[in-house]
Amino acid sequence: MSTLKTNWVFDFDEEWEDANGSVFRYSWSTKDELDVTDPNPLMPGGDYLGAIKAPQDEEFSVQYWVDQINQIFQRATLWTASSGKGTRATYAITPSVHFHDTTQAQGTSDFVLRYLINFSSYAAGYGPSGGSSVWKRLIRFRVAFKDGRHGYNTPVHLFEGPVPRGHAGFRNYSDTRALVLPYQTRSVVVTDRPPVPPHIEITPFMGVSNKLLLVLNSNTGEFLARPVVIKASDAEYIAAEYESQGNDYIASSEVVEAIADPQSPLRLQYTNDDPVSDYEIFRLTTRPTSYQDFDTADNPHQVISGRISPKKSSTMATLIDDIEPNTKYYYCARALDVHNNFSNPTSVFEVEMVDNEGQVYLILKPILFGAATGAVPSKTGRKFLYIEPSLRNLSIPTMPASGSAESDNPGSIYGAEDGGGSCWTKTFKLRVTSKKSNKKIDLNITFKNTGVINP
Repeated sequence: MSTLKTNWVFDFDEEWEDANGSVFRYSWSTKDELDVTDPNPLMPGGDYLGAIKAPQDEEFSVQYWVDQINQIFQRATLWTASSGKGTRATYAITPSVHFHDTTQAQGTSDFVLRYLINFSSYAAGYGPSGGSSVWKRLIRFRVAFKDGRHGYNTPVHLFEGPVPRGHAGFRNYSDTRALVLPYQTRSVVVTDRPPVPPHIEITPFMGVSNKLLLVLNSNTGEFLARPVVIKASDAEYIAAEYESQGNDYIASSEVVEAIADPQSPLRLQYTNDDPVSDYEIFRLTTRPTSYQDFDTADNPHQVISGRISPKKSSTMATLIDDIEPNTKYYYCARALDVHNNFSNPTSVFEVEMVDNEGQVYLILKPILFGAATGAVPSKTGRKFLYIEPSLRNLSIPTMPASGSAESDNPGSIYGAEDGGGSCWTKTFKLRVTSKKSNKKIDLNITFKNTGVINP
């Protein structure tokens, strides 16, 4: 609220330039009282515009004061072509009120009114003397807001009048509004991502048939995969992890069934966002039909972790496992990070250390669940491998004696040409190693003379 002590008026000063380059000054002012006898209230010096005034010591709002000033500017743009009188500028005003301090909840503060004024002229009209003239443009405009000496015949001095200011009281209120908004309730579990399956190597010791070396290390990457349940307690963790990754709630009792359903969206994001701390190694002596067969009282077979020193850990861990020779074992492993989140398991490997009267070698192969027991996998290949006895085991130095047969072994009857050892009726082991996967194939070969002539 503000108290108005005196009436406030506006003094306007305009300069126009006509088509001939002549400049005309056009000054006018608002007045305190409205003269209803003025026949031309819109002409310079008219009383139509009025003044901002209020009874002495009457309080009124700052907005009321702003509205009154805006009305004066709006009236200043009005004119009537039918009256044949005058031309004024068109005023476009933007007011703003600036308070000195309103940081407190209530009290009083000084304020200042500021106006951004844009103006333009009409295209044509009549001169101040009533004669015909065409106004090209408005070249100068000034306005004074004052409460002292004024009038359209009084020169406008912009900096003489006081700045529009006042003293206002204010009170701040909280604006609390009730809104109806959509909402939902959601149970959220925050966990880290489980790690990816580890890398595993199963290596024999030379000439040792009752021990195996298992080397495990963490892998890197990030992928979406269907989880694997080994232990019964795994289902509860998988259900919580599935929900924490932004999916719908699933009961732990439904996890195994959902995993078996190809249409189920149950999949988890696996990534090594935390270091791997331990590895769980599972082992069976009977061929499993699923990973859940490893859920026995003897499993996990071992839980191992890597150590460089007593106080420094490593992601690589090793295990020397005791086994029985000529016995098939089935291994798989999974990684545990520092938060005890577990990965999916590795493939299941069938391992057998063969001890053939001192001849020791490893048989290692992955198994596929659902494959027929005893099925021998085969793969066609080109004949890049050709094995035959050496030339000295095929040469005959003299004609054979009477009574010999085509199936007789040259070496056993005639001996090698250069006196070397014979290959006939002996068994040789041939090992083929893949350069790409490092997998090995052992071939047991016995040389016999079948009597078939190779064309």
